[in-house]
Order: sequence, then structure tokens, then C-alpha cells
Amino acid sequence: MSRLLLIILCYLPTFFNLTPQEIESRLDTIVVEAFRSGQNAIDVPFSFDFVDARLVERSEPGRSLDELLFNIPGVFVNNRFNPSLGDRISIRGIGTRASFGVRGIKILLDNIPLTMPDGQSELNNLDFGSAGSIEIIRGPSSSLYGNASGGVINIKTENLVLQKKFPEETFFTFQPKFLTGAYGFIKFESKCSGIIDKYSYIINLSKLNSNGYREHSDISSFLINSAVGYDFSPSSNLKWIFNYFNSPYALSPGSLNKDDASFSPQMARDIIKQQGASQKTIHWQTGISSSINFNPKSRLESNIYFVSRDLINPIPGRIIDLKRIAGGIRTAYNHSFPSDKYRFNFTLGADVELQSDDRIEYVNLGLTDEFLSSYDPVEIFDSIRYGSKLLDQEERVIGFGPFVQSEFGFSAFTILLGLRYNYYKFSAEDKFLNDGSDDSGKRIMENFTPAAGINYRFDNLTKLFFNYSTSFQTPTTSELSNRPDGQGGFNPDLLPEEIYSIETGFLRYGLLNFLNLNISVFYMRFTNMLIPYQVPGSEEIFFANAGDAENKGAELLFETFPFPNISATLSYSFYEFVFKDYIAEYEGNQFQLSGNSVSGIPAHKISASIHYQTSSGLFASVKLIWVDNYFVNDINGPPPGVSEPQNNFVNDSYFDTGIRFGYLLNSGFMNTEVFVGVNNLIDERYNSSIVPNAIAYRFFEPSPERNWYAGVKLIFPGNNTLPY
Repeated sequence: MSRLLLIILCYLPTFFNLTPQEIESRLDTIVVEAFRSGQNAIDVPFSFDFVDARLVERSEPGRSLDELLFNIPGVFVNNRFNPSLGDRISIRGIGTRASFGVRGIKILLDNIPLTMPDGQSELNNLDFGSAGSIEIIRGPSSSLYGNASGGVINIKTENLVLQKKFPEETFFTFQPKFLTGAYGFIKFESKCSGIIDKYSYIINLSKLNSNGYREHSDISSFLINSAVGYDFSPSSNLKWIFNYFNSPYALSPGSLNKDDASFSPQMARDIIKQQGASQKTIHWQTGISSSINFNPKSRLESNIYFVSRDLINPIPGRIIDLKRIAGGIRTAYNHSFPSDKYRFNFTLGADVELQSDDRIEYVNLGLTDEFLSSYDPVEIFDSIRYGSKLLDQEERVIGFGPFVQSEFGFSAFTILLGLRYNYYKFSAEDKFLNDGSDDSGKRIMENFTPAAGINYRFDNLTKLFFNYSTSFQTPTTSELSNRPDGQGGFNPDLLPEEIYSIETGFLRYGLLNFLNLNISVFYMRFTNMLIPYQVPGSEEIFFANAGDAENKGAELLFETFPFPNISATLSYSFYEFVFKDYIAEYEGNQFQLSGNSVSGIPAHKISASIHYQTSSGLFASVKLIWVDNYFVNDINGPPPGVSEPQNNFVNDSYFDTGIRFGYLLNSGFMNTEVFVGVNNLIDERYNSSIVPNAIAYRFFEPSPERNWYAGVKLIFPGNNTLPY
């Protein structure tokens, strides 16, 4: 890292070649749709990032959001290399509690939620190959989005981005793509897209198979993602999306203790294999979204969506059979009052969300030794042995959230005020009465989440802002139904987590005529923080509320575009995330953890990348990531009376590097793009993710050694390609 910084400093004099006017002319006017009021990014009093996904994902394998977001400060994507559990995403430490999927972060696809009403997001149905751009709000955003909004990630489909950027273009493209790599990785993609007059469309099909780096980490999946857009006018449009995901198997290798993760990182424990830990998933989602401008002063945004998910999930101890349907309606009306002396607009909206889960759980009797001696992963779900029924209940979630937001501007100032009322009703109907008890019941969780901010715009390239924001995080249905006492219904003691945040930041484009600079400093206070834990004799993850915690941090982002064919980015994140009041219990004894670090959060993270492309078609990029060490349990070491080395409770710091390069050959009939990449270039042994507070000290989820991938993409027609 020091050598990289030295090289950048040596070349600084060559960067002083752009005037502020030239820099400003190169900046696209970015309208932040994630704020639901269509504000310009330079006027938003919050930390905001924009990623051109088409540039970042080029020649990447497209398996993890880490490929697209690794350089964003404050965003930490743990690629768990566990196809059954998926990525763990945190923003400023929010989201690290996720035992699977994503918690605490609102994920949107073309403004339609991928996050369920209970706050759980599943990303295995996300299609990276058709992503056009990504908007990220770093910080609590419940004043706009309600539950599970410790941050927002809004992914925009490629054709809908291009329709706005290049409305005059009319073209058709067909892009088949083949990738292969280490550990039996094979992926086929076939993308068809185009813009015809006022219509735009994209259809992307993807088939993936991999044996995985670790034992028992095979995956097979098939994905269809499609989107159609229609522009009524330059400012009014209608969008329809449809997403289908089918994974006949995604195996889970589980976590390891420190010694096994260090010396046998590819292994999976025998109990994991014998119990057939895995997932079988069929998921589809569809939605319609519209933005209609009645006049230059009034706009109505609405969408309606529907989700269906069938899941069979054997885990050690039990088999979960879940059938889920969900849907909702979201709407926001924005009206502005133009004036020569001031700017004023307000947004009124409401979200209605519904979720229905049919959950049945059985004792997991596992797989036979004969089957384990040689088995096909797809046969696990026909061979797993079901024991007695443990749970049979219908779970319902109803969410309702009206909100209001107003922005008042005068001179260079913009003041934002927002307020939302959050109402969530969780109910469980116990259909398994043979255990002698009816555990039916309901939980109601509600509160108000305000937000306020002030933004000072020095010019079209510079702003200074301050904000106060809040977040409201309910436990998910799986967290409420997983009870250490084994009873049905919902855990009556589990409370929603609340977050209060203050932040100040500075953004400057074209600093010293060569650098974009983004700085933010924040303080967050957590009450009833949701903490994961395990109990002896079980691999299941349960949740409890800690008292209070706080996170103080700073984030920096440097970007430079010194030449048309070179760009470089450097980001840094710092956190001091500690408990302020947390009475923990261990073997019947209680003790105070105030001052201990929250597990799973590194104090420091540095990311850097350099991209290079020539007019002849050659392109290359290098990325570097350094992550500081961090504790893996809330005790920050061995429990009282346990003589284990302190290092067994720390995930060591690591340095990850990657390189990719390729060549684009242009021709009139067809363009051909060939590429190759190497991950973990320096072959460092590290763990990219952990299971906080795991039993038997099995905290660690190992990452692969040095590995490669390569691919080829054909683009038809060759003389009418999408611009990079």
C-alpha cells in the first residue's frame, strides 16, 4: 500500500491539467432516486455514493456484491464463500448480525424492494450481469424506508440507466458470455437488450455451477432477469421487472475454529456433511414501477410488487421447510414551489407491505453413511431423513409507513426535514398443537423515525453538510421464531433495535484540479442492539438484545481521472464500535461488557484500485484491500475461566489483491472481449468472514487461496456496442 501511495504522489504533477470548468463539464448531473424526491447529489445533506456498475463489473465473475462495492467507504461486503448463506453486507457496522442473507440494510432493484417487510434480504437472486448503476446511502434512512434501513443500496437495471443517458440511441445487442475458473467454476450468460423509440428492454439468462473452494460448498443455479421500460416523456416512465431464481442445491460448509481455518481451510466438519447443511430455493419476483410528472412542479412515483419463495434448508439439528409470499405498494408524491428567492418542495408518501410465511420444521436425522460415501449434491434433498415435527406455524407481517419530507433552500443552503411513522404487526398461528400448547400470538412494533439535515453548496463542485437520522430494525420472522427454549410462536423478549446518528461531511469535485474528495465523520448510538449467539449442543443462531452501543467513525474517498484512459480510487474507513451497556451471561454468571468492541467490525479498512484502458482495446485493473484485525466474540477473548489463547478470538488482519486484464477486439459484425483475472494474487491465508459468538470457538469462514478465472464475451452487432 505504501508503494502504491508513493507512485500516486510521484505522478501528482501530471494531474494538474484540468480546469474547474472542464471538471464540471465532465460531471453528469446525478439525480439521487434513492432519496425518493429526485434531488441532485450536490444538494443532498447525506453521505451518498454512485457506482457505474457496467464499468466495475466488466470482466468480473459476477458472484458477489463485493466485486462492485469493495471501494466504497463504510460499506463492508463479507464474501462468505458459502453459497447457502450468501454475502453479509454491513454499512457503518449495521448488518453484521446477519446469520444468512442481509439484515439491517434496505436493498432495492429499480426502486422495488428486495428486502422483505420483516427486514430480511436475500441476494442470491440478484443478477449482477444486468446491473447498470448502484446508489448507496451510507447511514440510517428509516425516515424514508422504514424497517431495516441502516443504509440503502438501490440497484438500477442497465437498460433503464442507458435509456436516460442515451435517449437518442436506438440499438439492439446480443451478448453471450462464458466464464470458467478454479474450483469447477462454470458460468454461462446470455443477455439481449435494446432501446427502440420510447421502449427499452433487457433479458439476461445465467447458469452457474461450482464445486466451491471448500468441501461441501457446491452450488448450481439458474437465473432469469428481465426489465422493460417505457418513457411517456423525458421525465415520466413506466418500468416492469421480472426475476426468477432456481437453485436445486447450494451447500453450506459451515465455520471452523482458528487452527482448522489456518491449516485445513478447505475442510467441512463431519456433522455439517452428515446433516446435509444446504439450501434448495425457488424464488421469483415481479413488480411495476412508475414515475409520472404531471407538470414541472409535481411528480408521482408508485410501484407494486409481488414475491414468492420456496425454501428447503437442512441445518444441523433441524430441517426448515418455508413457503413465503410477500408484496406491497409504495407511493410518493413530490411537489415543488419555485421562486426567485427560495426553493421549497415536499414529498408525501406511504408504504404498505405484506408477508406470509408457512414455516414447518422437523428434526434432522441426516444422511446415511452409504449416501455420504459418494453422493450427488442434487440428491441430498431426496435422501435427507426427516424426523418428528418440531414446528408448524403460519407467520404474518403487516407493515405500514406514512412519511413526509420537505426541503427548503435559499441562497446556497438546503434544509431537509423528514418524519415517518413505522407500524409492523407480527403474528404467528400455531398449527402444531400435538406438543400440548398453543403458541399463537402477535407482536406489534412501532415508532417514529425523524431525520434532519442542512447542506451548504459552495459551488457546483463543493458542498458541506450536517445531518441527524434514525433507523428502526425489527427482528425478522426467523429471528423471532428461533427460540432457545424450543417453543413455537414468537420470542416475546426480543425487541426492535433503534439507531440515532449525527454526521457531518464534505464533498469536493476537482480539488487541486485533479482529485475528487469525499469526507464524512459520524456518531451513532444503538439501543436494544440485536446480538447473535449460539448455545451448547446446537448449530442454530439465536438473538438477544444488548443494552446500548455506540459507533464513532470517519470515512474518506479519493477519486482521480488524470487521463481519459486511467482512473484510480482510494478509500479508508475507521470505526470505534463499542458496547456502552451490555449485561452478558455465561454459565449462569452475569458480567458487564461496557467498553468491549462489537464483534465482526474492523477498526480500519483501506481499499484502492487502478483502471486502465487503451483506445486499441486493451484494458486492465488492479485492486488492493487491507482489513484490520477484529474480535469475533463480544467478550473480546476467552470466556471467564477458559484457558484458550487470546488469538483464537481475533480474526487476523489481511491484505487481499486482485488483477484482471483483457482485450476488446472490434469488428463490424461482432466484437469479442476476452479476459482473465486472478484473485488473492499474493496467496494470503485469511478469513473474509466470521460467525459472531459461535459455540466451540468455530468463528471463522476461510477464503480461497490464489485462484483464477477467465472468460469470453461476444457482442452483436459489433459496430453498435454499449459504451463503456
